[in-house]
Amino acid sequence: LFYSVEVGLAIAIGLAVLLALFQSAFPHTAVLGKVTTGPNSVFRNIKQYPAAQMIPGVLVFRIDAPVYFANVKSLEEKIEAAMVKYTAWSNVQGVPQIFYLILDMTPVHHIDSMGLHFLEDLVFQCKSKNIQLILANPGREVVNDWKRVNFPDLLGRDYVFVTVGDAVLFAQQRINELGYGVRPIALTSVAPASVFLSKDLTSGKRDSSDGSSDEKASGSEDAGGKGPGALLPPVTNASGAVARTSARTAQP
Repeated sequence: LFYSVEVGLAIAIGLAVLLALFQSAFPHTAVLGKVTTGPNSVFRNIKQYPAAQMIPGVLVFRIDAPVYFANVKSLEEKIEAAMVKYTAWSNVQGVPQIFYLILDMTPVHHIDSMGLHFLEDLVFQCKSKNIQLILANPGREVVNDWKRVNFPDLLGRDYVFVTVGDAVLFAQQRINELGYGVRPIALTSVAPASVFLSKDLTSGKRDSSDGSSDEKASGSEDAGGKGPGALLPPVTNASGAVARTSARTAQP
């Protein structure tokens, strides 16, 4: 019944690799809400902070993993599920649909060709539903990968922001220009909020009690842009086209 130490180590390493692959293929994601007021807005997972505020018509979605071939399908399903649930909540608040989908790219440090195709498809899917995709705080390596497919031109350079707070403020102002008069609403103040706290909204994994994932993702909000529409500074890609990259370097 006893085996050598080498066999035990091999089994342990094999199980660790399988666990890492599983977590990578089914990454943790989160819908974010505003937990502070003032110029330096902080956004956190609504499951961890049920009293967080959200704006009707605006969905802030964070991806806590690299985007690559093994997890793009899972990400598509999670984003679609969040869109359906948040549309229902927005309807209760008097806004007929989601107008802006904001992806917090802070934790995303790598994206492969399948991930790039995923973002391209997401742009077209959003446009078909009259939704504008916005990206917040992409890292330097991710922006460099975008150059290969001219993704900033496809998305629109005005829809890449330094912080989530700037992106949300921009989206709120544009929705108000449509005559809806939206404002931040605490999820706990309305009955439909419970639908966003269900386990299947994100990955089903419990956030760590110390909020490490959220602490990492909020770094840019704590020291972010100075006002609405703080766009990424321009850089020139290999073809001579101007793209925008983050004013900050990639997250450590």
